[in-house]
Amino acid sequence: MIAFTLIACATSPNVDLEESVRPPLVDTVEVVPVPLIIIDAPEPPADPLELGAEALAPFKSALRETLMAGMQGGGPAVALEICHTQAPAIAESSQGDVVAGPGEMAVGRGTMAPRNPSNDATPWMIDIIEHYASVPRAAAAPVAVPIDDLNWAYAEPIFVEEPCLACHGEPSPEIQAMLNERYPEDQATGYEVGDLWGIFWASGTLEPVIIPSP
Repeated sequence: MIAFTLIACATSPNVDLEESVRPPLVDTVEVVPVPLIIIDAPEPPADPLELGAEALAPFKSALRETLMAGMQGGGPAVALEICHTQAPAIAESSQGDVVAGPGEMAVGRGTMAPRNPSNDATPWMIDIIEHYASVPRAAAAPVAVPIDDLNWAYAEPIFVEEPCLACHGEPSPEIQAMLNERYPEDQATGYEVGDLWGIFWASGTLEPVIIPSP
């Protein structure tokens, strides 16, 4: 507890009272403050794996449904166009479906071989991708990690599936021409089924711990 000492500026009264009847001058006043609020170290979520999976679910579901609808409705060319025009909007619209800590959770994808530069992995994502690349697929479980002193992230691996190969395996000349036009710096071909592409991720802000002072 902090005690503040206030110096009282007082002057002698105008009335000339005898010394014995003058009121004592107040030299100091001790102020007892209300309990202080201390912001201590941030606290991780109670169940970060569950919270991260919940935050990612709408994004993953919307992305898969949109791409599969494109494949079924017009084949790889339509799916590629949808991925080019709609995937970023799907990620943006999925932000904040789950609130954790002081703010909303962000969601997205990250890879070390991006097609869209916005999916280029940041350093903390690279660490997780390299972890998944170093373990058998059966051991590639979701993880939750601190990003820095104030933020945390959830991640789970993305493995290439059969429908992905039309655009991410050995594309046809038509698809390759579209890739060259839309993604001139594309690095996301040459995959086989079961290869690790990257991660789905969700990130949030850690909840401050508020502790009343003693």
